[in-house]
Amino acid sequence: MSNLLFAPVESRNRDEKRITSRFFPQGAGAVVNANNVGSGMTFTRGVSAGLFAAVFEEACPGFIGAHISIGHATLVLHARTISIQTDSAGACTGLTSQVYTSAVSATISDVTAAATSWICVEAILLNSRDR
Repeated sequence: MSNLLFAPVESRNRDEKRITSRFFPQGAGAVVNANNVGSGMTFTRGVSAGLFAAVFEEACPGFIGAHISIGHATLVLHARTISIQTDSAGACTGLTSQVYTSAVSATISDVTAAATSWICVEAILLNSRDR
């Protein structure tokens, strides 16, 4: 662990929680979650190109949003959250993201398997429905 001092993150949202994890896509192959960096979620590849699902270890009562970033050596790639998964009580259990190659989200792309290819997801959740 770092010897630097870290300040707590402050928020106007009561019980805000952040879960951050990074995974390494395998092109059209399955995600190997044993290689993930971070904790709190696992990933699966969707049924079509460019789709990835993040499944949270625990459901959270509220979902605020997600930041998705992509590392790739040769391509400029973009990502967006396209759906949120919930359980029968309405708590957020995960999200699905889509990767595409241009500002036009219709150009869907898989992320090639390479040591320099990764996708990082930061989910911003609420641990309470209280405001």
